[in-house]
Amino acid sequence: MTALLSEYVNIPVLAAGGIVNEKMALAAKVVGAEGVFVGTRFILSKECRAADATKADIMATHPDDYIVFTQMNGNARWRTTPHKHGFEGLEANRRGDLNPPSGSFFYGMLKGDPDAGVNTVANVTSLIKSIDSCEDIVNELARPFEEV
Repeated sequence: MTALLSEYVNIPVLAAGGIVNEKMALAAKVVGAEGVFVGTRFILSKECRAADATKADIMATHPDDYIVFTQMNGNARWRTTPHKHGFEGLEANRRGDLNPPSGSFFYGMLKGDPDAGVNTVANVTSLIKSIDSCEDIVNELARPFEEV
């Protein structure tokens, strides 16, 4: 039987990766996490400075269409919506180049030009059904961790 990390350390354990709703946060708690570290869910928040076009692109992309390519000699992976840098990064990886450019986050995500950079996402982004305030997102993700 596999032991949980939280049973062997005396520090708080946070779960990260693909936590986008209350059910995912509850699952993290069930396996021993004391909290969650969230990224993509906050890109799709009202307060995030990402362009509305970026948010719409992420919300509209089906998970089967995500592109995954590597950088940093294969030590880092990007999962992105299907646009120029994603396609080029994937093709570069196929040729053996494990350090392709990922473009500009400023012009891509913040200014909303999907071909200028990569729109990075979690593999469960399609479970996000609305763009909510950060306060609402935090309250939702905290519910499983609140004492009853």
